[in-house]
Amino acid sequence: AVVSTQSTGDPGQAAQVLDLDQDGRVDVREYVVTMALFLHWYKTTEMDFPKLQSKIHAMRKRYESLSTGTLGEVIRSFSKLLVTDSLIDNIATIIMCDNEGRLTFPEFLSVYKFWEEMESALLEVQHTSESDI
Repeated sequence: AVVSTQSTGDPGQAAQVLDLDQDGRVDVREYVVTMALFLHWYKTTEMDFPKLQSKIHAMRKRYESLSTGTLGEVIRSFSKLLVTDSLIDNIATIIMCDNEGRLTFPEFLSVYKFWEEMESALLEVQHTSESDI
């Protein structure tokens, strides 16, 4: 999908929204994470930076409320499923992540999107299986 960069809001606001780590510049990783989340949340390619800014702000507050911000704490903070330590270790291995270190905000958003899509697929499979019985 091609994302339209035509949006409501000014270019300065767009740069501010895309600058996830707030270092004054937007790198490729921040752009990719933000665009992927926008498509995931809003199911459209027409960018609305004011709307996205509000959602990113809410996610940043959620991120800042975590005490350690490790992979396990992040996943457990939004998971609907029971998450064991061994599952977290396996996920950390798959995504080559240090489970003891604090995730950066862009990493937090990436893990959020990954987990939400995986969990949604698992719950859909489980629901389909139960309805077949």
